Amino acid sequence: MYPRKRQRRRLSRILPNIGGPGHDKRLLLSRVVSSIMLYASPIWAKSLSIAENRKKITKTYRISALRTISAFCTVSDEAAFVIAGVVPIDILADEMRRIFSKRQEICEQHNSIQVKGNEKKISVAVWQNR
Repeated sequence: MYPRKRQRRRLSRILPNIGGPGHDKRLLLSRVVSSIMLYASPIWAKSLSIAENRKKITKTYRISALRTISAFCTVSDEAAFVIAGVVPIDILADEMRRIFSKRQEICEQHNSIQVKGNEKKISVAVWQNR
């Protein structure tokens, strides 16, 4: 069985739509899923420009958002992400890629500029435009 399918099944068992843990615990588990999915994202983030790759990774991330808000599968991706308060995974991966590349530039220039806050603002703007 593919690892993604196993993760989805495990997540479905931990977070049933009726009953189960409260919203805060659901959000915490959703963030754990995000961390796992974003591992090494600066390396593979550019591959999400291909629609098929973006669709595959969004499928698992969508289930995480649906379980966070205790919703059924009829809720759209974007609505689930907005209600759950999570940025779509392709935007997060691109943000991580931008942060990684800018930190490399900063290390070469020996400057200490706060990059993460600026990139977060860019990601939120991209999400709102979408």
